[in-house]
Amino acid sequence: MVAQGAEPWRSGFEKLKAHPQSQGSYAMQGPFAEISRNPTVHQREFDQDANAAYQCAIVWYITGDAAYARKSEQIVDGWSSTLKRVGGRDAVLAASISPFKMINAAEILRSTDSGWPAANARRAGQMFASVIYPVIENFALFANGNWDTGSIKTMMAIAVF
Repeated sequence: MVAQGAEPWRSGFEKLKAHPQSQGSYAMQGPFAEISRNPTVHQREFDQDANAAYQCAIVWYITGDAAYARKSEQIVDGWSSTLKRVGGRDAVLAASISPFKMINAAEILRSTDSGWPAANARRAGQMFASVIYPVIENFALFANGNWDTGSIKTMMAIAVF
């Protein structure tokens, strides 16, 4: 629909493409070995980088411009080689909200002809399975229902990846 110039898809895509986190020139905020919510430790940086990875992956897929794929890869590769822990009292939220976007960016990269090396995709999958999943595997029985929903959607994204 974007390629055909159909509305509202074309104008919506143009807004996405103009967003600061949808740029091939986006400057990564991380990576760091730990992210945490409550207390906040590098959560903002991870959130912004996850947004950028996902948005650039979408722009890559729609435009075919490899610069966007390279930016998304840079972000996913950076975090997957560095992130070792998700902590804090709100760790379940930290492991379910933004990682969902990064996992989906990785899935777009892996399932298209982006040129993302298979070894890098495997490393990302290992990080999703060993750093993100253990935090959400038992949900958040102590919290309200949307915490569980966040966990479920992220678990599903990891399973698909």
